[in-house]
Amino acid sequence: MTYEHAFRVAQLKDNHVPTVTSDHYIPVTIQWAAPDFRSPVPLVVYVRVSGLADGELEFTLDRSSGELRRLIILDLGPIAIESTPQYPDVPVDEGCGLVIDASLWRDSTRNVISLEWLLRFYRLPTGVRIDFAGVEPTQLVVCGPLLTLGLSTDGVLASIAVRTDIDEHHFQT
Repeated sequence: MTYEHAFRVAQLKDNHVPTVTSDHYIPVTIQWAAPDFRSPVPLVVYVRVSGLADGELEFTLDRSSGELRRLIILDLGPIAIESTPQYPDVPVDEGCGLVIDASLWRDSTRNVISLEWLLRFYRLPTGVRIDFAGVEPTQLVVCGPLLTLGLSTDGVLASIAVRTDIDEHHFQT
C-alpha cells in the first residue's frame, strides 16, 4: 500500500520504555529519550500532522538518524462514535525505539514539515487510540504498558494506542 507522506519505519531498535504524560494543556506527550543538556543538541526535524477532520500531532525526529524522539498529541480530533476496532491477531514485537525513513525530509532544508492525514480518534477506558485512515495494522509494537504502535505490512505507522489518564476537557468538542 502507498500512503502519501507516510511514516515508514526503517528500523525497530531496543530502547527504554518511553515516558507518557498528560496535563491540562497537552493531551499526551510521549518522550523516548530525555534531553541531554551536556551534549550538543542534535539537529531535529519537526513533523506537524494536522487531521483532515481536526486534531493535531507533532513528531520530533533526529534529522540525521531518523530516530523518533518525541510525539505530542497537541489536540484531539473528533472522537469516533463507533467502538474502537480491535487490533488484528498479528505478530507482536518489543523494543520501541523507532527509526523513521528520512525520505520525507532528506531533500528539504526546512526543520518544520507540515502534513495532513486522515486521523480517527477513539477514546479508550484510560487513554486514546489514533488510527491513520487507509493504513491497516498488521504488526504491533508494544512499548511497555502504556503504549502500543501498529504498523502496516510495509512498515508504515498505522496507529497509536496510549493508555494514560487524560483530562476530561480534552474530549470536549
